Amino acid sequence: MGLCTHGLAIVRSLARKGVPVVALESNLDVPGRRTRYADAVVATDLNGPPLIQDLVRLRERFSEDPVLFLTNDNMVRVVADGFAEIHTRYKLHWSDPDVVRTLLDKREIESIARSNGLGYPRSFLIAGVEDVGRLRGEWRFPMAFKPTKPLSGFKAMKIESEEQLVRELRRFQGRIGQFLLQEWVTGMEPSIYFANFYFDQEQRPLASFVGRKVRSFPRNLGGACSAEPADRPDIVEEALRFLRSVPVRGPASLEIKEDDSGRRFVIEPTIGRFDFYILCCIANGVDFPYVSYLHQTGGALGAPPAQTRGRGRLWVDFQSDFPALLSSWGIPGAGREAVEFVTRRKVFALWAWDDAMPSIWAWPRSAGRLLGRVARKAARMLGRSLHRG
Repeated sequence: MGLCTHGLAIVRSLARKGVPVVALESNLDVPGRRTRYADAVVATDLNGPPLIQDLVRLRERFSEDPVLFLTNDNMVRVVADGFAEIHTRYKLHWSDPDVVRTLLDKREIESIARSNGLGYPRSFLIAGVEDVGRLRGEWRFPMAFKPTKPLSGFKAMKIESEEQLVRELRRFQGRIGQFLLQEWVTGMEPSIYFANFYFDQEQRPLASFVGRKVRSFPRNLGGACSAEPADRPDIVEEALRFLRSVPVRGPASLEIKEDDSGRRFVIEPTIGRFDFYILCCIANGVDFPYVSYLHQTGGALGAPPAQTRGRGRLWVDFQSDFPALLSSWGIPGAGREAVEFVTRRKVFALWAWDDAMPSIWAWPRSAGRLLGRVARKAARMLGRSLHRG
């Protein structure tokens, strides 16, 4: 469900191994709809209750229960709420909707982390402007500001003052129930690690992978736009301690950030689906979608896949990674990042030699956005130069 970039990665992974794929998508403009590797079916709404009826109708096309892959938290929540209708028609990777709901709710994460001896940023739940006065004096800026439930286009932002917090609360209040305000954990993107797993019914990891962000856009706040493998067994151990305590089955991952002093903090889990980094895992030896498919259909799994040793291949979402590089001009280390981007072995979120149409279709729009960002960046730099002159 969903032909976003990581949905496209799942489609390509399965189809290249001979698995027939049907993809449900409601956005007719998403580049992934042009893939040659899936039969794309138009959905009413992938992120709301109509999804359940779409899935019920779609099931009539198949002679046996298909394996269902989800690609964002809204879908996972909808399927958890409609679990009674879905689990009798599709093979799902997880069996307990209550566990899924618990880990989708950011309000539950702190108690789980602390009960397992894991660090978690000091946090506050606020519903709106009226809570600011009540909590004044208990927090120190800067803070991270996040919705407790997924909100399109808003993952997190850095709040530098109470005045900025009040402005953002007024902007978003009414669109979402509550917000999470957390102490700011120092460190740039390479200090953010992700540990991915696929668990069987006995909570044994049939596959695992640990990597780290290289860049995000906007820098140090937005979604990942490049990532790489990481040799960090300590991160794997902490993630397993957290996820097994819930307990989790099927696909799950945990994001952990290491601050400038070496302390580690749980940032957020992903549950019921594979996350945005899935192509990084696939390209570096751990094909989670195919492992999951074999497990759900009773196929022979063999030995657990091992991730590539060393730095491996850099996963790049070019549409956001190139702007991230541009925004880094003048920042220490920007030149090294640019050289690594050019010289390293890479795998791209959209481009694939054997499935070129998604990238070709997206290129004109991407090029227009990139040129606009370059022009704005150049204009700002010129303006600063003239002002100094």
